[in-house]
Amino acid sequence: MASAQRAAEAFHSAGWGARLSSWDECEVESAFAQLELMSLDPVLFSGFVDSARISVLLTALEGMGLPFTVEFHDHDGREHLYHSAARASR
Repeated sequence: MASAQRAAEAFHSAGWGARLSSWDECEVESAFAQLELMSLDPVLFSGFVDSARISVLLTALEGMGLPFTVEFHDHDGREHLYHSAARASR
């Protein structure tokens, strides 16, 4: 199973705020995103992202090489869903 904590540590190393929010979930935040990370397979990122900056987040996630799913709401309340090209382990 993918690790939310491992992903949060990578974001922290890149200058994002990061903290544990439960035994197996983390939160990361920047000036344009606030996300809850859940240790699912793949790691699920859920929360708010400024839709004008989503490419920054997706590029960072792709660079980690982890499979992921991102679900977020934009300023207009619309829900968006992105899946990585990397495949989750089964």
